Amino acid sequence: MKQIAQSVKKHSVKSKTISDSGMEFTLEVRLKESSTKFVGAIKAIPGVKSAALVSYNGDYMS
Repeated sequence: MKQIAQSVKKHSVKSKTISDSGMEFTLEVRLKESSTKFVGAIKAIPGVKSAALVSYNGDYMS
């Protein structure tokens, strides 16, 4: 969470799941720049198994 807070303008936890195999977070973030380099930095943190970035423009499909 510290790495994320330092890498983005704004963030909020949308969901958190804890299981015997670990934790999974879903976060909403506002990037400081249009660069997505921070996803690689998050993945490089010891213990992090995967990281994904999904763009959202506010439109939902019906």
